[in-house]
Amino acid sequence: MALPPLDATPGGPSSNSFVTVARAIDLQTGRTGAATFAALPQADQEALLMRATQDISLTVHWYGAPVDPLQALPLPMLGQVDGMGRLLPTDIIPPLVEQATALYALVLMSSGGDVTISSAAIEHLRKGDTEVWYHGSVQTAIGGGTLPLEIWTYLRPYGQVPQRGRQAPVFRG
Repeated sequence: MALPPLDATPGGPSSNSFVTVARAIDLQTGRTGAATFAALPQADQEALLMRATQDISLTVHWYGAPVDPLQALPLPMLGQVDGMGRLLPTDIIPPLVEQATALYALVLMSSGGDVTISSAAIEHLRKGDTEVWYHGSVQTAIGGGTLPLEIWTYLRPYGQVPQRGRQAPVFRG
């Protein structure tokens, strides 16, 4: 099954990524695996970014309310603030969420798995001779259902993120 093209339009009805391939490559500069990601075929880059977006979307309990009830992704949201407490524009994905998505795509890539995504949910992950099939909604196959600490740290200002199998309260101050 062919994947839909990557759509990183903030608030779009068919959006499936928080970040474009070009922006992700820029945000990954200097990171381990960045050159490998940049050399992947575009379809693989898009699949990793869509998977990262999906995992993050399903894991974070976002603050605020979606800007448009028809938007495909939970962001952008009304009522989101930056680290200084200033309201974020409602027509952008917060830069730290873009960063988290780009870096989580590197984590997924380095896991060594082949990722298959459908328009509804991830269907298949393969690493060597081991295959895992997902049915229904999934969170993440990395870190036992939690996001890596660095990714979690980027997302903290925008919602509550379960950490180490439990709900970790997150406070904005």
